[in-house]
Amino acid sequence: MSSTIRVARNQTLARWGLLGATLLVAAVTLIEALRFPGILTPPSAAVFYMSVLAVTLIAYAAMAVATTWSPTSMANAAFINAARWGVVVGNLWWIELLEANVWRLTGPWLTVLYFGPTLAAVLVPGIAAALTTRQTGRIRSGLAVGLWSGMIGGLLTFLGGTAILWVFNASFLQDPQNMQEFLRSHAQGLAPDLQTYIVGDLLAGLIAHLALIGIAIGAVVGAIGALVGQAWRKV
Repeated sequence: MSSTIRVARNQTLARWGLLGATLLVAAVTLIEALRFPGILTPPSAAVFYMSVLAVTLIAYAAMAVATTWSPTSMANAAFINAARWGVVVGNLWWIELLEANVWRLTGPWLTVLYFGPTLAAVLVPGIAAALTTRQTGRIRSGLAVGLWSGMIGGLLTFLGGTAILWVFNASFLQDPQNMQEFLRSHAQGLAPDLQTYIVGDLLAGLIAHLALIGIAIGAVVGAIGALVGQAWRKV
């Protein structure tokens, strides 16, 4: 198989994988909204979050098509780097979610399993961008890797976070902080029950991961990393 055919095949697989993950996020959100309609209150907040999610998913889908449309070896290498580092980002956020909602360890473990992964997950797109720019000599490649590693991490965080909620649902329900926050929300006439509150609260956080952390922070940190990589290359 020639390199051109191999690259085109990889790009096609990447395109459909990203589009499939994006559609899965939309399906999960729809299912949870139908199963727990109380998460759509108050209507103003629901409209805001659903609008942000819709715009974000459209951006993900558009960028998935645009990024994987040109079957060049450099674009293929950049996307492979982004996929590898994106998996790292997603796994780091899973650790943070597990520590915050399931393990709830204290002392040094809190630093190691909560603050450490959080900081690392934010920095990894920049590291990926710096290494890619140093390797290719092209800031554009570094920017793409930084952005896409954050976005792939965001997709994995959303899907993995949803899985964590349902696999460890009892732990979420028994969390004293969740109970206190639910009681405040319930007193304001919002969430009708604890389960609905937890689903809605986590969904809002995961949407923020997709939009703010996945795209915005990934782009900013990736840009910084690309500039660092270019300077590093000249040393």
